[in-house]
Amino acid sequence: MAKHVIANSEVERVYEVHLPARRNFMHLDTVFTMIDENLVVTYPDAMDMNLTTYIYRQKGVDANGEVILEEEVVNKSIIDLLKLEIPYLEVIGTAQGYPEYASREQWYDGANVFAIGPRRVIAYDRNKYTNRALIEAGVEVLEIRSSELSRGLGGPRCMTMPLERQSLK
Repeated sequence: MAKHVIANSEVERVYEVHLPARRNFMHLDTVFTMIDENLVVTYPDAMDMNLTTYIYRQKGVDANGEVILEEEVVNKSIIDLLKLEIPYLEVIGTAQGYPEYASREQWYDGANVFAIGPRRVIAYDRNKYTNRALIEAGVEVLEIRSSELSRGLGGPRCMTMPLERQSLK
């Protein structure tokens, strides 16, 4: 996929992040959401730990015009890596970073909000501390009831499906 994305767009780097095999780290959507070009909401227990991340860059092009990739393996927190890309990155942790509430709100997908525009998200109503932190950061939070939805173990972002996407020409 990295080869295709780099060959067919202006993308210079692709990150492949390896999360531990845990229920609350199911996939990247469950622990990390980009809300604006410099604002993310994360589950700190996952994003602050050193993770194995592969960074793919274009090394060149072969005789057939196929992209040749260079692969770098890094063992750092993804937040540290992103701060190299986005020096002015703002990070909001689930439950405002309070450990006693963060794991509970993560159980209800606190970091799995659905960004519908810059600094505008749909979030589960039961993630009170996370939603408050988002609002304090200037994010418009549209809360939806989650008592039945969260039983299926998916947050607002997981429950969406794009019908159409813009081309990455």
